[in-house]
Amino acid sequence: MKYRLKNIKGTRMFFAVLFIAISSLVSYGASPQTPKREIKEDLYITQNTAARGSAALINTSLSDEEQIKAVIDAYFTVRYEGQKSIVAQDFSFLVQDETSEWVKKERDKREIELYIADLFDLGYQSYEFYLDYDSIKIDGDQATVQLRESHQVVFNAIAPEVSYMSNLEHTISLIKEKDGWVISKDDYQDELSSLIDSASIDDIKKQIDENFRLSSEPQDQDPPAINEEVQTPFVDSSVQTFPYYRVEAVYYADTHIPTTDCPTCNYNTDYYVTEYLGSTCVDCTNFVSQALYAGGGTSPPDTKGMPAEADRVWSQTMHYIFNYPPGYPNGDPSGPWYNVTYQWNFFGLYDNKIGPVGTQTYNICYTQIGDIVQLYSTEDGWFHEGMIVSKGYDCRSLQTTLVDAHCDDRFHYPLAHWSSFGMRYIHITGYRSDQVSSFSDVQPTYWAWQEIERLYDSSITGGCAINPLRYCPNNNVTRAQMAVFLLKGKHGSSYTPPPVGTSTGFSDVSIYH
Repeated sequence: MKYRLKNIKGTRMFFAVLFIAISSLVSYGASPQTPKREIKEDLYITQNTAARGSAALINTSLSDEEQIKAVIDAYFTVRYEGQKSIVAQDFSFLVQDETSEWVKKERDKREIELYIADLFDLGYQSYEFYLDYDSIKIDGDQATVQLRESHQVVFNAIAPEVSYMSNLEHTISLIKEKDGWVISKDDYQDELSSLIDSASIDDIKKQIDENFRLSSEPQDQDPPAINEEVQTPFVDSSVQTFPYYRVEAVYYADTHIPTTDCPTCNYNTDYYVTEYLGSTCVDCTNFVSQALYAGGGTSPPDTKGMPAEADRVWSQTMHYIFNYPPGYPNGDPSGPWYNVTYQWNFFGLYDNKIGPVGTQTYNICYTQIGDIVQLYSTEDGWFHEGMIVSKGYDCRSLQTTLVDAHCDDRFHYPLAHWSSFGMRYIHITGYRSDQVSSFSDVQPTYWAWQEIERLYDSSITGGCAINPLRYCPNNNVTRAQMAVFLLKGKHGSSYTPPPVGTSTGFSDVSIYH
């Protein structure tokens, strides 16, 4: 059974009951004009008595399922209000044991999130969060809830831009006590969760401070490489380099992330979703590679722009075999297609081969939209990436550099959100191909070759002559021909318009034209 809860204050009975408790937790007007650089621990407030008293009132009027959703809603509301005010909020009144390990980890994580928000001005100017309940299982005084968290937020630094996060999975366990239901564990995994497990708070803050320094101060030289050197590939002259269409790469990325405003903007089902290999989410690189492929001028499931079968080397070439036989749920992507490190090595050692070509850098000022950012942690190495989809006027700014990503699904998110990690970038400069033209009079060096090939591949045009097949790129197009192009472009190559009836509506166009 599925439920969806949209958080809007005043719409649910819970907030009428718990209003005093939550309002006493939230400190408004705390968002600074300049970074405080420290979130004080003594801002945690204890409100157990008032909150538990309110929970008792809930018990008299709500079913167990309604109580559970009310407690979970309050738990998320406290977190989001903390990000809005940039003040740490106490949520101990909603949990069974505030000394448990998961509560400590959650507090540490919220401390890091507030530290980033304070430093980079990423407090929420406004927010709405959504909880999609996949299941609620109640067994006596215990309950297990499976849900997916999504939100749309406006960060102070980039207002009025709206950023989205979608489908973060939570498994929440609850215990029923005499005063009502309380949370015994919230189990979920986002980018920061694994880092909290392996690094100290002080070390994480040092990385954040370093990223803040790099985004704020003029740099006389490039930042040092992290754990490896920038590589220089051998260039093979047997393949040609064509333009990389950045806008199309970004458009692809934007339209394949589900958001609350665009539920149809989903994962591209023409590709296999490589969301997990074992316990590791790997669809981040698969998603970026798809966008790179779109920027190179081709769309799935066509394999144009990829190496021929005999030339595919799993660790060195960038390819994806579509429609792999049943039994292989992840399809057959190459290492550079779905793995962060293999992809970096491709651009450093093997981008003389067919596929995108680019340069490795640790300097964000060398990047543009359609480029790649990769993340580093001491525990996982280079483990995650996204595509840059927007840049502000200051090339150094992590606040105004926005990214799209899968795992977790993020749309137009400030890069500063990832400032707890080391970063490196791949600047895409073109797309290599050994393709030959379909038309004898349009060579791959022609400025509109990619667009003409797309029209032909889509059966929107068949050219102007055959034997040999020609396109006649400099010929004029009549209004009659343009009408056919437009309708096929909109409805597909097999589209046949309905009969016009007794008149076309134009005196110079008969119904037999």
